Amino acid sequence: MTKKNKFPLFPLNQVILPGELIPLHIFEDRYIKMVKKSLDLNEEFGIVYIKNNLIEKVGCSIAIKKVIKKYKNGKYDILCKGKKRFKINKLHKGKSRWYGDITFLDNKPKKKEKEYFEKTLNRYLEFLLSINVETNFKNELNKKEAYDFMKNILLPLEIKQRMLNLDNEKKRLDFINNFIDLAAASLDSKAKNKDTMELN
Repeated sequence: MTKKNKFPLFPLNQVILPGELIPLHIFEDRYIKMVKKSLDLNEEFGIVYIKNNLIEKVGCSIAIKKVIKKYKNGKYDILCKGKKRFKINKLHKGKSRWYGDITFLDNKPKKKEKEYFEKTLNRYLEFLLSINVETNFKNELNKKEAYDFMKNILLPLEIKQRMLNLDNEKKRLDFINNFIDLAAASLDSKAKNKDTMELN
């Protein structure tokens, strides 16, 4: 596992997953400098979830995919992509910014996990068909890993952080399967309540 010292961190009230795209508006001087350096050196930086002044131990590195707009006052609108999970071994506070001694965590699924992924994907598609949801099934079939199930979905940040904290693909897929179970049970309960109301 790769380690890096003094890796630049951007604490945010936001959780980014590997493979996820996110637009960011950079307006503070300290982070404008961080973004400029990232662009100049083609280097990644890390986003970590912060709540009530507490920084999570696991974050995600991001790469800047596109500068959407650079303002005359130096501010940026950028499009970023989540890359790799990392664990913070030690936090450092510089003059105005946070850094971390970090270890990048392996995201690559093992062979058995890939087989389990296919079962989870089939179950997910069956669920979508059962609720007659309008979706682009071609895009759904392009899913490659557990994180893909959570892209473009508005979820509580604590839920996304729990997903990010999970240390292997099997656990992440179990997490997705539990979501499918809960969603199916909720819809089934609503359908039964509706039938009961109609009978009355």
